[in-house]
Amino acid sequence: MGGLILVLRTVAMETHLNLEYLELSRKHLETFRAHVLHDIPHKVVDEGVKRTLIAHRDGKAEISGGIDIRRIDGKTATFFVYRELWKDRFAMSIH
Repeated sequence: MGGLILVLRTVAMETHLNLEYLELSRKHLETFRAHVLHDIPHKVVDEGVKRTLIAHRDGKAEISGGIDIRRIDGKTATFFVYRELWKDRFAMSIH
């Protein structure tokens, strides 16, 4: 339930206004989508679409695909999975 509240408040700009990057505990986009985004308008981005986003605390990386949610201020929150060393990471980047 905490993930849903975080997403709703971030999209509605009720909180986390300056948030650029957040690492989350879930590892699978489809699980996150089914459990958290079921009532939130979102767009699944094709894996062939590559974008450069803030992907870790230290900087940017090229990301393939993801799930986009448009905030009311026009910015986009993108949820994605990326590999760091030998581990998959699940994160959100605001751009």
